[in-house]
Amino acid sequence: MRMLKNFVFGIPPTKLVRTSRRKIEHLKICANKSVESSHRYFDDVILIHNALPEIDGEKISLRKRFLNRDFTAPIMVSSMTGGHPKTERVNANIAKSIEELGLAMGVGSQRAALKDPTLERTFKIVRKKAPNSFICANIGAQQIKELKKEDIERIVDMVEANALCIHLNFLQEAVQPEGEVNGEGCLRMIEALCDNVDIPVIIKETGAGISREVCKKLKNLKLGGIDVGGAGGTSFSAVEYYRVLKNRRFLNVGSVFWDWGIPAPASILECREVMDIPIIGSGGIRSGLDVAKAIALGADMTGIALPILKPALKGEKDVSMVLKKYIKELKIAMFLTGTEDIDDLNNIPLLIKGDLKEYLSLRGIDVKRFALR
Repeated sequence: MRMLKNFVFGIPPTKLVRTSRRKIEHLKICANKSVESSHRYFDDVILIHNALPEIDGEKISLRKRFLNRDFTAPIMVSSMTGGHPKTERVNANIAKSIEELGLAMGVGSQRAALKDPTLERTFKIVRKKAPNSFICANIGAQQIKELKKEDIERIVDMVEANALCIHLNFLQEAVQPEGEVNGEGCLRMIEALCDNVDIPVIIKETGAGISREVCKKLKNLKLGGIDVGGAGGTSFSAVEYYRVLKNRRFLNVGSVFWDWGIPAPASILECREVMDIPIIGSGGIRSGLDVAKAIALGADMTGIALPILKPALKGEKDVSMVLKKYIKELKIAMFLTGTEDIDDLNNIPLLIKGDLKEYLSLRGIDVKRFALR
C-alpha cells in the first residue's frame, strides 16, 4: 500500500456529493454532441518544412523520459472517465491499449468511488489491464479540502498510481447547476498535499488553460508537473450547456463561456516561461502533427482525450488504431522537419499566425523568435 507521510488537512471532511449519474451524462454528451471550441489554436502553429532532412526516417526515435519513466512516444490518454458502472469498459479498453503501446493514461475524477465503494472497480480495472503502465490518479482541487488522509490513500491505491493529478475545473463548476464555486484555500491545500504525498503531483486544467500568473503562484510548490489543459479542444462549458438544455429549472449559461480560456499553445509557452518542471501540452491535440507542434513549443508530453472516447466505447483495437495513427503522424512530422529525436523538436523553426499570434503578442511573447531559431 502506498502511504502518505503524516498529513493533516485541517478541515473536517464533508459529505461527498454523488456524481455517478453526472459522469455518464458527460460521457454521452461528449460522444454524441459537438462540444469542441470554435477555434483550433494548433492550426495557428506551422512547422517549417525541411526539404533536405538528411536523416533516415526508420531511425527516428519517439522515446521520451517523463517523471523517471520511459515512454515509446510523448503521448498520454488524458484523464477522462470512471465512476459509473458503464465506464468500466471504457477505461479497460484504454488501459489495454496503452499497455500494448507503452504509453500513459489518467483516470477521471475518483470522487464518486470515495462515496460509493462499488464504483472502485471502474477505476481498478485500469491497473488490472495495464499492470506495467504509467497511471495517474485524479481528484479535483475543490475536493481536497473535504478529504482525509485515508481518502487520498484510497485514491492513489485504487489504481496503484504513479502520479496524482489535481484537476482545476473551475470553469465547468461555475456553469454547472450543481457546481462548487468555493476556490478559497485550494492553493494552500495543494501545497500541503505536494509536501506529503509520496508520488508526483500534477496540476491539471480541464480546458481553460493555465496562465503565467497562476504558474507564479505554483512555482515554489513541490509539483511533479503541469498539464496545461488549454482552450481549443473540448469545452466543458459546452458539455454543461447540453446537460441543462432540456431542463428549464436551471439557468443555461454554458453557451456564453463556450470558448472561454487560454489557448493551449499559449498556455504551454506561458508555463514554460515560468516553470522548470515537466509540462503536458493538452487541449485540442487532434493529430500526431499537433503533438509535434506542442513539443516544439516546449511541452514534454501531450495529452489527448476526446479523439479516444468513441473508439474506447467500441474496443481496445479501435483505441490502438487511433493512437498508432498519432504515432505515425508524429514520426512523419519529425522526418519532414529533419528531427531524429523528440527533444530535437524544441529547436526547429516554426511560425505562429492568426488569433494565436495576436494573443501571444498582447501577452508580451515575441513570436518572431520561433521563426528564426
